Amino acid sequence: MSGRFHRKNGPASISWYPNGQKEFEIYYIDGKCHREDGPAYILWYSNGQITYEEYYINGFSKPIKYFLEQGLKMNKCKRCKATYLER
Repeated sequence: MSGRFHRKNGPASISWYPNGQKEFEIYYIDGKCHREDGPAYILWYSNGQITYEEYYINGFSKPIKYFLEQGLKMNKCKRCKATYLER
């Protein structure tokens, strides 16, 4: 596993703008983009507004419909507007 991104309980990579706002975060398991409870790749504008979200399972891009068919419900954080999924 050496040299591959991996983190079970949070983003494996985070980048910040100089103003302290999060720029992006990416979730990886065993070197593959993966997240089961929300987008695995998230980009923000420097003002904090989300500009892009993409969902992945085991390195494969999945539409939000895939997660909804698995019985998850989509919600948005009132504070940060990020999308998350819950059972």
